[in-house]
Amino acid sequence: MAPGSGRTEPYPVFINTPTNPVLAYSCTETVFRIATWQIDPHVAQIVAVTGPGPTTDEVVDLVDELRQRGIRTLMTSALTAGDQEAFRLAGFIPYEHLLLLHRSLTVRDQSLFKRRNLLSPSGLRTQPVKVADRDALLTLDQQAFSHTSPLWQVDHDTLVEATRVTDEHRWRIVRRSRTNAGPAGHALTGRTGTTGFLQRIAVHPAAQKRGVGTALLADALRWLVRSGARHAFVNTQPDNLQARALYKRFGFTIRPDGLKVLRLNIERNS
Repeated sequence: MAPGSGRTEPYPVFINTPTNPVLAYSCTETVFRIATWQIDPHVAQIVAVTGPGPTTDEVVDLVDELRQRGIRTLMTSALTAGDQEAFRLAGFIPYEHLLLLHRSLTVRDQSLFKRRNLLSPSGLRTQPVKVADRDALLTLDQQAFSHTSPLWQVDHDTLVEATRVTDEHRWRIVRRSRTNAGPAGHALTGRTGTTGFLQRIAVHPAAQKRGVGTALLADALRWLVRSGARHAFVNTQPDNLQARALYKRFGFTIRPDGLKVLRLNIERNS
């Protein structure tokens, strides 16, 4: 997970990042981050992480370079409508549409989120994620997103990398019970400047509809307010009605257009 090009609306998106991702620099000082996608050496994800948005010519040049390196398919990060233009003109087509939701935050919201957390069944509380929790969290995450598209599948390195892409982050866990320390759910939240991002929320299928997601979301939003965020963003699949209902209860609204992940199949000899 890392910041997308974000010329119109920055949003941290999922990136399967190897230890040493390739960095390609364009002439306009745009920094592209390229990493293998879904552990396939012939598929790569391209993300403009800093600098101005790339031009179509720059995208075309980068595609040519990656073709020479044996890449056969390219995926983008989740892009807003404005950020998609250069990639579309270079031949990329839509792969998956995501909803982008937003909520404004004020200092007064902190007490509201605290009350909602207290209303969670069984008085659920979040705790910091420990290094020893990470393997169990990955298993939980895979189970929570087992019926989604490959876009939502992540590995251990991806989760850890996501903690580094914003100025501050908070990674919390809700445990199954006092006698069972295994995870019922986890949430990773980041903040850069006054903008907060709900980067990952996952609840074990057996723990759904028990207030775990409510507790995690309330904790995340309360932390964002306390840390100075004034906007919160989250994305989700259009057909994830349970997640959409949860975000709606917390005051999130759907932004027009949403986000799209784009794809390009590279011809070997073009």
